[in-house]
Amino acid sequence: MSSKVGRQLKSRFAVPYACYKLISTRRSLIRQSGWIQSIRTSTPCSESGDPVPWMNYSMVELLEERLRKTHDVFEFGSGFSTCFFGQHCRQVVSVEYDRSWYDRVQELIPDNARVIFQPRDTDGDYCRAIAQCEQSFHVVVVDGQDRVNCIRQALGHLEPDGIVLLDDSDRADYQPGFAALADAGFKSLSIGGLKPGSPCRHQTTIFYRPDNCFGL
Repeated sequence: MSSKVGRQLKSRFAVPYACYKLISTRRSLIRQSGWIQSIRTSTPCSESGDPVPWMNYSMVELLEERLRKTHDVFEFGSGFSTCFFGQHCRQVVSVEYDRSWYDRVQELIPDNARVIFQPRDTDGDYCRAIAQCEQSFHVVVVDGQDRVNCIRQALGHLEPDGIVLLDDSDRADYQPGFAALADAGFKSLSIGGLKPGSPCRHQTTIFYRPDNCFGL
């Protein structure tokens, strides 16, 4: 094939060719991020297969950069993120409302992680599960049910330098959570991008105060 013909084909089929390059190029973003590997394994993971939260990859990179082994994490919602935080932090406690998923997660998590089972409800025991721990946390991840009430309950269980992560934060239903955190003196930083296995843009927001544990 002549170079001229090759250029003509690339021009005519520019979008399919670009998609091919995204998939086949070793240094492609969707390869290096783990997106391709996540499709192959049907799990949220890095390129090497390590578990990551089901958040956009830009947020995952920030977490990998800023998390410390001195951090204690609480999650509303559990899963591969629990494994990820267990690898990067001192301890992680999660609350889960789905019994079958709870049973599966128990087989995956590391020794420094534990999961509390709490059936789904609204403004009830689920959002108050964080109080069972009788401690404060550096990072609270809100990625489960009843998210606005989870945010409100989390405020009383944060370290002075603690932060809150709200996944899928572009949903209008979560705006009261933004307001509650703003009233408590938190600023926000929203980060968007591809999430493992999804072709769509997803957003996660970090809420933080001055002198926070992420240095924001």
